[in-house]
Amino acid sequence: MNCINLKVKTKKGRKYVYCNLLKKEITFNSCNDCEHKEYKIVKFTTNQKFTINQKYCAKIKDHKHKSTKATDIPMKVKKIVWERDNHRCIYCHTPVPLSCANSHYIKRSQLGLGIPENIVCACSRCHNKYDFGINIQNMINYTRKYLKSKYDGWNEEILKYKK
Repeated sequence: MNCINLKVKTKKGRKYVYCNLLKKEITFNSCNDCEHKEYKIVKFTTNQKFTINQKYCAKIKDHKHKSTKATDIPMKVKKIVWERDNHRCIYCHTPVPLSCANSHYIKRSQLGLGIPENIVCACSRCHNKYDFGINIQNMINYTRKYLKSKYDGWNEEILKYKK
């Protein structure tokens, strides 16, 4: 019962579905196929909790924080980086799929942007070493040198999200 025009009514002890828009008894399937379906938008405050048994279901857009959007890597950027790095991990040079074009030079937790100048291709093993390795300074220096060679005027300061 997502549509605001859909009501459950009872007539002589028998329940049926009634559409206020069409002004007639209908089935759930015909409501699902209806092109006039309307939803009530329910806005929740910070102290209000969402429950499944709420009177109206709401279609709520997925809103992301600006910094989350800025540090996320769009598919367009992944393709650019993957092509730039010749479909290979920049550390061990093994071929990698497009999904491996997701290693931030400046990490997301440090507000590193999801732009080609901050992203490199790394296989899962090397990416894990870069993120959690004991002695990662060599990898950081290698990545910095690699990105400087690919972009004229590359600067670490432009790779961070600023409010």
